[in-house]
Amino acid sequence: AGGIKIFEPAADLAVAAAIISSVKDIPISFSSVFFGEIGLSGEIRKVNQPELRIKEAAKLGFDNIILPSKQKVIIEKNMSYNNIALLSDLVILINNNI
Repeated sequence: AGGIKIFEPAADLAVAAAIISSVKDIPISFSSVFFGEIGLSGEIRKVNQPELRIKEAAKLGFDNIILPSKQKVIIEKNMSYNNIALLSDLVILINNNI
């Protein structure tokens, strides 16, 4: 049947953000980018190559990054970020119109 297949675990957080945004009818800023793997208990896990992902996001014009709280990275000077540990943190962030 229908659905979506994702082969990149780092996309979990972006897909969850899109679903939450749709269900709550709250738009997400076009300048936000999400990366993180979601575990079965709702924890947001680190991903590989975070610096490369951030650098590429900056090149594409994104200036707000939402990433796992356990992810240690250097953020570009012109970017803001939010660290989240649980899926429930993402819901709160979206409710506050990131």
